[in-house]
Amino acid sequence: MHWIRSLAIGALGAALASTALVAPVSAETPTSPVIEDLGAPITTTRNTQSTAGHWVDGRPVLYMVSSQAEQTLQFSVIDIATGQQLRQIAVDGISQSHNILLGPDGKVYIASWSPTGNLIRYSPGADVVEDLGQPIPGDTVITYLETGEDGLIYGGGYPSGEVFSFDTNTGTFTRMGVAVEGEQYARSMAYVPELDTLFVGTEGSRMHMVAINVATGEKTTIPSPEWATTEARHYHLHYANGLLFSYTSPSLDWHVYDVAAGEWIQNIDRNAQGGMAGPDADGNTYFVQLSKGLTRYDTNTREVSHTGWKQGLTSADGAAGISLIDLKDPAWPGETVVGMDSRGILWKWNPATGQGTKEQAESPAFGVTIRSLSHIDGRIWIGGSSGAVTVDAYDIATGTFANFQGGPTNRVDAWAEVDDKVYFSTYPQGSVYELDPSQPYVWGRNPDDIFGVASQQQERIYALEVVDETSMVAGTIGGRDINTGILVHYDTATDVRTDLGAPIQGLSNASLTHRDKLLVGGTSIEVLGGESPHPGARLFIMDLDTRELVWDGAPIEGARDYVELTMDDEGFLWGLTSQGIVFKFDLETKEVLGQVTVGAAGGIWGMGTLEFGPDGLLYGATALGEVFVADPESLETKKITDGEHAVLDADGRLYFGRDGHLYRATPEENPFPDTTAPVVEPIDLTLVKSGEQVRIQVEATDLRTLTYTAAGLPEGLTIDPDTGLISGAHDWVGTSRVTVTVEDSRGNATEQSFRLVVEGPPARR
Repeated sequence: MHWIRSLAIGALGAALASTALVAPVSAETPTSPVIEDLGAPITTTRNTQSTAGHWVDGRPVLYMVSSQAEQTLQFSVIDIATGQQLRQIAVDGISQSHNILLGPDGKVYIASWSPTGNLIRYSPGADVVEDLGQPIPGDTVITYLETGEDGLIYGGGYPSGEVFSFDTNTGTFTRMGVAVEGEQYARSMAYVPELDTLFVGTEGSRMHMVAINVATGEKTTIPSPEWATTEARHYHLHYANGLLFSYTSPSLDWHVYDVAAGEWIQNIDRNAQGGMAGPDADGNTYFVQLSKGLTRYDTNTREVSHTGWKQGLTSADGAAGISLIDLKDPAWPGETVVGMDSRGILWKWNPATGQGTKEQAESPAFGVTIRSLSHIDGRIWIGGSSGAVTVDAYDIATGTFANFQGGPTNRVDAWAEVDDKVYFSTYPQGSVYELDPSQPYVWGRNPDDIFGVASQQQERIYALEVVDETSMVAGTIGGRDINTGILVHYDTATDVRTDLGAPIQGLSNASLTHRDKLLVGGTSIEVLGGESPHPGARLFIMDLDTRELVWDGAPIEGARDYVELTMDDEGFLWGLTSQGIVFKFDLETKEVLGQVTVGAAGGIWGMGTLEFGPDGLLYGATALGEVFVADPESLETKKITDGEHAVLDADGRLYFGRDGHLYRATPEENPFPDTTAPVVEPIDLTLVKSGEQVRIQVEATDLRTLTYTAAGLPEGLTIDPDTGLISGAHDWVGTSRVTVTVEDSRGNATEQSFRLVVEGPPARR
């Protein structure tokens, strides 16, 4: 197929006969698409952080943030005594938060995490939150908040890596500069009042820490513990009685730093990510240790011990915050340790009585954000962002969800089908699972984990491309500060994995497709916590037989990601970039044959979809979340609706995700009506000699593929239906009236007539 067809080879002769337009075969009026909400495949509660405080009437409460990727952040106030929700407020324009702070002014401060790094404030008793603005222009994340002195709050940002302060008295921000040069995350912080010093931890391929003198701005580098030099992030920092506690990942260990001595003194292994509370009046801090449950650290004796509470606490129980607060209840004397589960379990334990409770609290419920979709064997397979389970399937025939029970709990990024088996990839392990849909779903057995790439510092697999009847190729995105992705070939029949290496150093692999034995890949320059050495993303072609790279280039100027690739029936490559550009590419000439913008720029890696429908049109969703249709011939485009990860079923209906729900759109018929006939240049009176070769080129222009026919040609002459070239030889003398019809793919046609005069004596047969 071609977007523009223009033939510019002149014909012979000098006189116009006639031109006529032929009525098109059809010119239907467009119909509106029908969009159905099929419901939320998977629902979950996902509380991310909490802190204890008091309500306007003095009762103890938890202030809490809850979120799902790509949905609206929810802020809640929970009565600790009853678990009742006193407020739930949607924080419009913000999708996530991983940190919340009770400020020195008694107000609650929320660190926003995408799409903009704004500071949000809540005044207890209010029905709304207040957006205080963006402390660091251009940042998409506020990573952490910490209380200082004199009404100050400190915060960190991404991708600037800067630290800022906010004066709760005057309402002003002050930028304090980059914490560690070259690091994009100012990930965590703790303030030491005795020294007027702010400790800041970073996140990247390796973690770093600095101590910033607030008065002078002077920085002192704090080396990592010698036993933790390969850790990637200081996830939490907590200060208590001369000791700095750092919770790092991926180990999930707490490390203890003696501030006065300037040395790391202890390591506490395997803990939940919700943080640490304290110290209490006895100098104890509290946290959840994965192997032991609620654990205390005595800052006086520097000893770790179990609290004695026999109630088991899981990683989820310790995931959404831990606080110390006086409940003002004789049954709970003094301060009580209060924690919130990511799924809404509120738990309490009192050090004085040794008693505790664990109860379900009211928490916001979300449809799990849909992260990936695929149409396989009459079902729409659904991958979620995070939840108690992140895999489901929608049966198109029955209109029901499978409602699988049990894992995975991690994000599902890509799907494939090989030999009636379903395969999907998960993040952050970078694992691929095999599921036999003909057998019962039993997590741990079916699906089964068949291979992973985490050991190679790869976190995400956004591309699974089936390249023959038994095998596929996986394309990966590097981990934190890892700018290079790899390719993995996996044969499902033999269970043999073959690493194909990195096609292009410094680039991750966001999309794959293939034509015969040529694997075509789209890359990305986006690197979490780091940078790519390349100015833009590139395409590459690899020979699957030799496993050698045969070409790479940058067909779309300024592209940061090629988020999706697909092939058409004629062997041309089509792609979608995160800048919202759809393009057509010739694999032979390495030329872009055309491009069009289908939506706004935004999003990264494999966040877009693109495929041909039964009607020959292109359908998909941009990385930023706009479902679209495009005419591959005319380059006309139309937005259908907002949504992500759109895929088609066999009948051409479109499925996509939005706010945790699965939607189905029946596309409009004839979305790009066209009644414009091709323009055919006049064909002159043509004189030829009998027996000589004739070459007459019909010149026609249209936005669509053209077909050429001719009536009245003398014997021996034919017209090429694809190019419009009339050729051959005629043995007799005489005049013929020839009528050429040029028709586009929509049935619009133009007729052009001319006289063909053959002179001279008849040629012998």
